[in-house]
Order: sequence, then structure tokens, then C-alpha cells
Amino acid sequence: MYEIMQLDQEDLVLYYAGTEQCSPLHSWKSIRDHFLFHLVFSGKGVVRVNGQDFHLTAGQGFVFFPGIVTDYQADKEDPWYYGWVGFSGKKAESLLQEIGLDRQNTIYTAQPTKNFIRKVERLINDIARAPHHYLKLATWYYLWYLLDSSKLAEDNKSIKKTPGKEASFFTTYYEAVEYYIQKNYSNPNASIQEMARWIGLSRTHLSSVVRQKYGKSPRDLLIEYRMIKARELLTTTILPVGDIARSVGYEDPLVFSRQFKRFFKKSPKKLRQKQ
Repeated sequence: MYEIMQLDQEDLVLYYAGTEQCSPLHSWKSIRDHFLFHLVFSGKGVVRVNGQDFHLTAGQGFVFFPGIVTDYQADKEDPWYYGWVGFSGKKAESLLQEIGLDRQNTIYTAQPTKNFIRKVERLINDIARAPHHYLKLATWYYLWYLLDSSKLAEDNKSIKKTPGKEASFFTTYYEAVEYYIQKNYSNPNASIQEMARWIGLSRTHLSSVVRQKYGKSPRDLLIEYRMIKARELLTTTILPVGDIARSVGYEDPLVFSRQFKRFFKKSPKKLRQKQ
């Protein structure tokens, strides 16, 4: 089943691997263009999937699929220590199915013996340190064989589920970009670098994705949304221009007014007077 020589580099592409001891309540929420599998070595935390909270401990793991927002948080009293591996490829989903995971079943469970935990931790660190792709693949397949042979049957039935908030899942990067802008346009610290980090793309890749869809840069898209919101406030409220500037993410009203005039060819004051 795990014959490396039968696979080419398009079948399985390894992105990165690593381990981390999380701080209390450490959380992460992003969207990626590849698969990301975590296994908990110790401690505990919660993963939010399809509107449900899964409380995981040592020996359990979770996978996030491409294009879906990841949302998880370490416990306050006993934060988890986990390892992860990111990958993609033509056979990535079928390999996940080998260890019992698919888009409806994203939680993995094994018996958390010290030997199992120690082996998985070592293999993930070996993947991270391997000097070339073939050695990374060889180590990855040994890791996957270990996960397959150690998984517990009917694992999801033993996982505690609790109702969660509405899941923030997106089917495309475009939806994630629009969501970020809609939720962060009023934040003066919102930036394209932060948008890229939140979505899980490089800044260059994000710019390429946005230009392909909208014909403009992510920065221009953010400015456009801010200006439209500012115009809405100017025409529907009596808020001072300074307050409107701060409401759409500009700490300096003069910077806001210059940007507004550049966008609409008239100042905020003149636009309001014509209403």
C-alpha cells in the first residue's frame, strides 16, 4: 500500500512539518491551499469543524482540507503539544482515507501509548529536517503506515462533541478575501500581509489570486471597500468626517480625505453637500 517507488512527485507533495508546545489559549484560524494534519502528543485543545467543537487529547489528531478555514485553540490549563505535516498531491485524499479521514470525518484517534507518541514525534521532526524530497517522502510513508496501523475503529464515537458557533468555512479563496475585508476594513491595523497570513497564502500568491478574480491588487480591493463604506456613512449619517475616517480604518482624517478624493474625484465634504 505504501510503495514509494510507485509514486511520482505529483502524487504527494510535502510542504512542511514541525512540532510546537502551545501557550495557554493559543489559537489559529486560517485557510490553506493544501492538506494539514496535526497529531496531539500531550495536553488538550478544541477544534471547530462544521459548527461542532471537538475536544481532543493525546493520541488524537485532525486534518484540514484545502480551501476550508482552520479554527482551533489550546486549552487554558493544559495546552496541547502537537506535531503537524502539510501536503498536497493527486493521491493526498486517498491517502487520508487510508487512515480513516475524509471531508466528513476529519478527526483521527489512536491509542496514546508512549511508544506511539514518541515514534510519531520523531518521524515528524525527521521530515522537517530531511535534506531532500525523496528522504522526506520515505519518512512520511513510514509515518502514514504507523498512523494507519495504530488508528482505533469507530474513533469518532468516543469524541466529545458540543454545539459550536456558525462555522466560518469558505469554498474559495475569493470568499475568504471578501470575508477578511468585510470584517477588518474598520481596523487600522488591517494589512495585506495580515490578510495573506490569515488565509494561509504568501503575499505574492494572494496578490495573484485576487488579480485573477478582480483585476486589482488586494490593497486596492481593501481601499475600495473602505471608500464605499465611507460614502455610505457620509450619505446616511451626520457623523463628522473624522469619525467616519476612523470608522473605516483611517486614524488620520487628512489621509482619509485624500484617499477619498482620489477615489471619488471629490472631497468627503463636497460629496455630502450634494446629497
